[in-house]
Amino acid sequence: MFINTQRFFLFLLFAACSLFSIFGCDSVNPSKILEDVTGPRTPTLAASSAVTSVSFQNDILPILTARCAFAGCHVAGGPDNLDFSTYQTLKKGGEDGPVVIPGNPDESDIIEEIVSGRMPPGGPPLTDAQIQLFIDWINEGAMDGQLGQPVQPIEQNTLIDDDDREDDDDDEDDEDDNEDDEDDDDHDDEDDEDDNEDEEDDDRDDDNDKDDEDD
Repeated sequence: MFINTQRFFLFLLFAACSLFSIFGCDSVNPSKILEDVTGPRTPTLAASSAVTSVSFQNDILPILTARCAFAGCHVAGGPDNLDFSTYQTLKKGGEDGPVVIPGNPDESDIIEEIVSGRMPPGGPPLTDAQIQLFIDWINEGAMDGQLGQPVQPIEQNTLIDDDDREDDDDDEDDEDDNEDDEDDDDHDDEDDEDDNEDEEDDDRDDDNDKDDEDD
């Protein structure tokens, strides 16, 4: 009985040593387990810039035109030389400097004026939604153009299509025809001159013949 127990104990000890030699040096990595469960991690890039949502042309300018940019208010030659009728003049500001600080509505005088209700003078204040449009527009960089994107100049298409080529060919043909007509006219004039010279020669011959007869 004692011998069997000793053998069993030795067997357990041998099995434990075998398991330790196999798994003891390979520690469990929690991230490896997570990767096995969820799959490999895919690196993500942060958005380079937020998508703009307020357009000066579509959202801001109509409010300025209706409430501020009219005769006697903020147009060319108006109070403090503030002209709100275009994007360029609005960004330029007036006698006291810019009224729009891109990215910083708290430092933009135009926000202070419309929030306080001092602008537009003599009329109802802007609604909260309209004021928020100005704040969002300035936070987004106070850009011009559709959806806050800078206005890009229209590039002229320099590619010539088949119709243009045909038109050019027709123009060249017309020029050639005109040149041919001019050449024909010149030749006709020369022929007329030759005919006139021939007639003059004939007249001289007739005169000579008459003189001979008289003699």
